[in-house]
Amino acid sequence: MSSPVSVTDNIFSTNTLASKWFLLFHFFIMWFSFLVVFVYIYFIWNFFFTNFIIAIVLLPLEAILGYLTLFFSSLFISKFLLIMVNLIHKPKEGVFKRKKEDKDYLFWSLRAVIKKWPIWLTRFVPLHFADYLLYRFFGVKSSFSNSLTDFTIDSEFIEIGKGTVIGKGSFIRSSMILDDFLVIKKVIIEENVTIGSQCYISPGTHVGKKAILLSFSITNIDQKLAPNAIYSGNPAVKRDVKIKDRFSILSEKNLFFEQVKNKEKDLMEQENIEHKFVKKVPTYVIIFLLINLVSYGLPVILSYFFYKIVFQPYFMTAPSLIQILIEPVNLVVFLISPAIYILLYLLNLLLVALTVKVIYIVINRHDFVKKGTFHWSRKTKAYKQYFVRSFLIRYLKWKVQRCPFPWLTKPFFNYVGNCHFGEGTTLEDMHIAKEFLNVGVNSYLGKIVLTNHLWDKHLTVNDLEIGENSVISDGSCISPGTKVGNNATLLPFTMVPKNAILDSDSYYSGLPPKKVDEDNFRSILSNLLNINNKNEEET
Repeated sequence: MSSPVSVTDNIFSTNTLASKWFLLFHFFIMWFSFLVVFVYIYFIWNFFFTNFIIAIVLLPLEAILGYLTLFFSSLFISKFLLIMVNLIHKPKEGVFKRKKEDKDYLFWSLRAVIKKWPIWLTRFVPLHFADYLLYRFFGVKSSFSNSLTDFTIDSEFIEIGKGTVIGKGSFIRSSMILDDFLVIKKVIIEENVTIGSQCYISPGTHVGKKAILLSFSITNIDQKLAPNAIYSGNPAVKRDVKIKDRFSILSEKNLFFEQVKNKEKDLMEQENIEHKFVKKVPTYVIIFLLINLVSYGLPVILSYFFYKIVFQPYFMTAPSLIQILIEPVNLVVFLISPAIYILLYLLNLLLVALTVKVIYIVINRHDFVKKGTFHWSRKTKAYKQYFVRSFLIRYLKWKVQRCPFPWLTKPFFNYVGNCHFGEGTTLEDMHIAKEFLNVGVNSYLGKIVLTNHLWDKHLTVNDLEIGENSVISDGSCISPGTKVGNNATLLPFTMVPKNAILDSDSYYSGLPPKKVDEDNFRSILSNLLNINNKNEEET
């Protein structure tokens, strides 16, 4: 299964923002790295000023060098800030309260903010050595020969041995939000380990040499996987399977998937699935062009005038870099220019949200926003408008979730209309519902699928309600019509069917979700992870 374009699989840093003041670190790192890039541009400009044809021929190389300059400058300043922050409060393993009053939780959030910009930069250019340096700088020990892409991996407290293969869509997590706690435990994966796709490695897991974890398996916190053994299930248990039997297992699975594919083909032929979708290509093109015209028009015009009136005369055409540094006007222009261009980019994002909001109001002026079950053979106006709204909000979702300011997702969706996220709620890099979504305060939504619509024989569009102080862990899927109570916790890979009601103050796991004994869960959490005395007193 392919991932949505708004979601990425790579090194992970949480979007948890324990303090809004932490954003100053993010802006400072961006500002500093752009200063270095501007110096690079200055030398390129002056070197090729009289050799325009050569500059055009070498433009791809210049762009690559510019990207590397931006990446390495951001990486080094982030590493420097991490060293300073770690001197103030050293990262450590344990279980901590999910409150900003807890210093370990507070600094865990700060470290994630510091790492955000260089991590974001690595998503655009497929350079393996850049990914490897990023892991090494931030605390992941791994061999250069390992491929650490196409799955989610934490950026600290992780060791991976040589020859390890990790499947697409898996999670390697040394930190985890559970109930009111933040769990941080080191993960060790030894040499020549094979981890299948869509697996979840919980904090504290130790995987022995040449062990195999089959797809869709989940390890417990602090679980030890023996060398040369095969594990599967939720939770992962050792399977008595000999090496020669592996091929028979794989062949049986392949047979199963072939049967599923043949069944899907038969259903598509019977229902003529192409007719399910309403394709208003001219409308989509008009919306796309309108959003881009409005959102890019003003920032591009302001950027042009700033460049011609301020940036070019006082920086680009300055006689030397020394003069830029000693002349007050030139120096001020040099220092404020990164901030100006960052603000213009933010203006572009704001105009996208504003334009989407206006178009959303216009296309729904006749009250076409309706919940319900629709059949593709009866294409009502509400059914048709669903596809237009979907295209419109999908553009906003792609724009804001792929930007270097993921914290804007919540206020932007609250602003556009048919969603509400409470104060203090964290949204990770997730597949987010476009409409009919209500999330309470102080909840945590991990890397999950949260959808208000579902295709089977019909199109089901329904609302979603998630209560206060709830936690939905990575890999979970929440279907339309679901209502999650207050203080509920869904463990990794919990699959919730349509119209399910999950009780407050409860723990759920599995497919379909089943309650986990609360006393047993808290006992395991306390005993297994040795909550420190400070947290016990607060509890």
